[in-house]
Amino acid sequence: MKSRFERRLGVVLLTGFAAACGNGISSTGPSAVATPTATPSVPSSSVTFVAFLDENGNGTLDSSEQTRIPNAEVVAGSAKGTTASLTGQVTMQVPQGSQTVTVTAGSLPPFYRPPASVTLSVPASGTVNLPITLPLGSGLRPNVYMAFGDSITNGEPEVGDGNGYRLLLQAKLRSYFGTGTTFNEGIDATRSDAGAARLGASLNRVQPAFTLIFYGVNDYNDTACFLERLPCFTTSSIRSMIQQVNARGGHAFVATITPVNVGYDDRAPASRNDWAAQQNVYIRQVADQD
Repeated sequence: MKSRFERRLGVVLLTGFAAACGNGISSTGPSAVATPTATPSVPSSSVTFVAFLDENGNGTLDSSEQTRIPNAEVVAGSAKGTTASLTGQVTMQVPQGSQTVTVTAGSLPPFYRPPASVTLSVPASGTVNLPITLPLGSGLRPNVYMAFGDSITNGEPEVGDGNGYRLLLQAKLRSYFGTGTTFNEGIDATRSDAGAARLGASLNRVQPAFTLIFYGVNDYNDTACFLERLPCFTTSSIRSMIQQVNARGGHAFVATITPVNVGYDDRAPASRNDWAAQQNVYIRQVADQD
């Protein structure tokens, strides 16, 4: 005979089981679970895009146009990809049908501009070329980079290959864009005010798309530019150079002053790096403003 505790425990267990099963124990088994409706997959096709520099602005990839634009973000419908270095190419699986294709402006190098959006019917035959443009003044040459500065630009016989940074940069440009030529307009021991005075003649001679301004190192030796007298003519000279480039429809890149190897000789005291750091604050301000 069961005790009162055992009978009560049985009632509790049975009640709990019945609650878990709904309306008590059923011989019909659990209710059938509805099968979710599968979302139909959207068919897609492989499409290859090439971002190129459209030098003459005609929207067509001409045989003479060898510059490719890497790291450009291409968006085609719901597909997105980034172009490769040297080839400017990306292959993506793009949903079939009518798709809008754009290039994200922020993914392009400085000064370059994306094309207008285009409508593409997928599957598409052949490669889809995307014309990237670079605004330039009349007569300026795309893919030409004029290195403008002092001996750091001109190069020193005992340092590296004697060509400064120019050939190193040129090799990097060609492995990235597929093209790019640097021209040397560096003169040893010159100061920034001298650079501003002679820049016009260099621009007329080279007609570069890009001018690489690397000036101010030798201003350290001018009493007008001692640390306690900064800012000095360095900033106004660099501002003048940027404005001269802009006025011709070109594009300027400005370098900050390099630090010295403290103690290398009497030209490299620790205070010179303090001077360079303060000069660089002003140089960055000029670059931001102009």
